[in-house]
Amino acid sequence: MRWGFLGASQIGRTLAPAMRAAGETLVAVAARSEQRAAAYAQAEGFERAEADYQSLLEAPDIDAVYIGLTTDAHVPWSIKALEAGKHVLCEKPLAMNAREVAQLLAVQQRTQRQVMEAFIHPFHPQFDFVREVVTSGQLGELRTANAVFLSRFNKLDDFRWSREHGGGALFDLGCYAVSALLLLLGQPVVWVDAQHEFLGEVDVTTTGLLGLPGGLAVTLACSLQAAVFQQLSITGSAAHLVMTRPFSSINSPTTVTVGEHQEHFAPVNPYERMVAHFAAAARGEEPLKLTLTQSLAQAQVLDALFSSATDHQRSWLLPGHGTDHEI
Repeated sequence: MRWGFLGASQIGRTLAPAMRAAGETLVAVAARSEQRAAAYAQAEGFERAEADYQSLLEAPDIDAVYIGLTTDAHVPWSIKALEAGKHVLCEKPLAMNAREVAQLLAVQQRTQRQVMEAFIHPFHPQFDFVREVVTSGQLGELRTANAVFLSRFNKLDDFRWSREHGGGALFDLGCYAVSALLLLLGQPVVWVDAQHEFLGEVDVTTTGLLGLPGGLAVTLACSLQAAVFQQLSITGSAAHLVMTRPFSSINSPTTVTVGEHQEHFAPVNPYERMVAHFAAAARGEEPLKLTLTQSLAQAQVLDALFSSATDHQRSWLLPGHGTDHEI
């Protein structure tokens, strides 16, 4: 696949070598200025820089684009890319709200191009192992789960501190927790309770409680100003499972503990695995592992978490349970 990058992002500097390792071709990059794009292209091994985003989308020698812009620009430029006939790998979180994801889904269905939210955790072998443990019943009846992703982000001029551009802990880190819990537990969220701690105009820390069918409740926590830590645990009636590096595990050994057993995983690059999978899906060789329908469900939960924290009351998502939380 021949790739173009919208945005000269820092995360793109991790993705670009992973794309080359996966056998992809880096054709062009566009950024806020042509000078910035030219410097990025030279540093990361692109064939050229384009004058602006639209010029890149109109280039006939590009099959797919990676969108590494601020969150508020994700869906508008994803739609323009689809309309230009490009496949889209878009940085997380995919959208500012569920309404935007629904709009993107409608365009994707009409254009029949692939779109995927660029989460790497589902592409680490440990994730498939945990999903098999959960679905096989090794944990027994599920009792609770917990996902935590904490970091310390001190770059004050970054978009993460801007509410307008989609900053804050829940968007930047909490989306990982929500994504993983939904994918691993395989159940819809009925209601949520959440609480924000603010720093300036964005949530610097968010904690949440998600209610699932049958009375199961799971928790999440995320922060941009905490001691660095990540973990995902699932507890059943028969055993307890712990992932010590569930979200950020590039080229690091990982261990999953199930009861008294430890499963060890050698270092891998999940970015490379994600890109290889997306390219194969774009060629029609395999179905997408992460669909826009899944991204929509995740966005609905994020919407509900924001609503609950803002209104200081429980937000309901499923019809027939309390007050429906609309998209």
